[in-house]
Amino acid sequence: MAKDKNLTNKLKDKNATETPVSLNRINQKPTHSGIPRELLGGNIPAMPANDIRLGAVRYDTPHLSKHNKAENFMVAILPSLLQKSFVSFFEQKFPNFSGDGKGTVFFNGYLHPDNIFFNRIENLKSAHQFPDILITSDLNSLYHKPNKLINEHFFETFRYGFSKALAGTGMEYPDSIFRFLAADAMVLVADKRRFDLLQTPREWYELLNPAFAGKIIFCGEEDFYNHTMYAHFVRDFGLKAVTQLVANTMLTLHPSEMLEVLRHDNVLKASVYVMPFSYARLIENKSDFQIIWPEDGAVLLPIQMLVKKGKYYDYKEIIRHITSSEAGKLFASAGFIPVNKNTECTFVPNKPNWIGWDFLNSEDIPEIKADINHMIAKNTNDLLSKI
Repeated sequence: MAKDKNLTNKLKDKNATETPVSLNRINQKPTHSGIPRELLGGNIPAMPANDIRLGAVRYDTPHLSKHNKAENFMVAILPSLLQKSFVSFFEQKFPNFSGDGKGTVFFNGYLHPDNIFFNRIENLKSAHQFPDILITSDLNSLYHKPNKLINEHFFETFRYGFSKALAGTGMEYPDSIFRFLAADAMVLVADKRRFDLLQTPREWYELLNPAFAGKIIFCGEEDFYNHTMYAHFVRDFGLKAVTQLVANTMLTLHPSEMLEVLRHDNVLKASVYVMPFSYARLIENKSDFQIIWPEDGAVLLPIQMLVKKGKYYDYKEIIRHITSSEAGKLFASAGFIPVNKNTECTFVPNKPNWIGWDFLNSEDIPEIKADINHMIAKNTNDLLSKI
């Protein structure tokens, strides 16, 4: 992450309002069938993060290439905050698999919709083409309904308990195929100086208030939008809500870029940041910025494992290690909610918000993502046409 004067100049060049938000809590929540008229009044379009590029991480796909394919039995795609500590945790127990090309491949960063890895995974014709152990994060293409390979015929099933922090969320996979390891939690970060503390948003629907037009910075990247967050709004309030949410979004930034903006005293003058708790906990100036766990639950971004059918006993010691309470402590220390039922998690104040298997199984998730992208693109084009 660059920390030179060029970044400061880039941030200061953004035309952001200096006026604090005047916001009264919305008395009526929107419904799925329609949004109250007071939520549809914002006309300020959003600008994506085209102007701030502090370095984005992409993936390669060596495990799907012809080179050393037989050796790549395990692939772990983890958020960048976890990558180094997870590799160290794994290699301390299994030093014979340490280093590149020794059978374990690790990737940095959050998901990107167009990266070759998930495009290929979604279009594989046989479960035999999967690595024996696959660990991924977020609601990626493995959750897409048409993926006929993700079932108990091709992958192991797991029976296990969930930690108290995740109990009652309904996160358990109905067919027990995904073995969840942990989850990141999307929270709100408010600049206290731009609010009366009694007026900060306390539930997700309040982000639809037109008073927030152009005042929210959303987790994402230049050409990547956090579909998991948007999908929650679609689930609860319908696609119309996305239009207002996009209008209220100033731009999208990777969480590490958000931290850099906040370190520069919030020079973009945004009122609210929507970001993972794993990053929010690293904010240095906590006297000015308040971390808000929404009353209706922090949105979960899961970390899940798939094990190919018949491979459990080949790798049972590895699987036991990365699902252990010690692994849970590693996740918790990085700000992720551990799944292991024997791991204590003290930083979650209320029940998190899981998107729900009924929604995932009944809706066409790729189509919803395409609709979200279309709305964002249209909103951006409308803004550009006025410049």
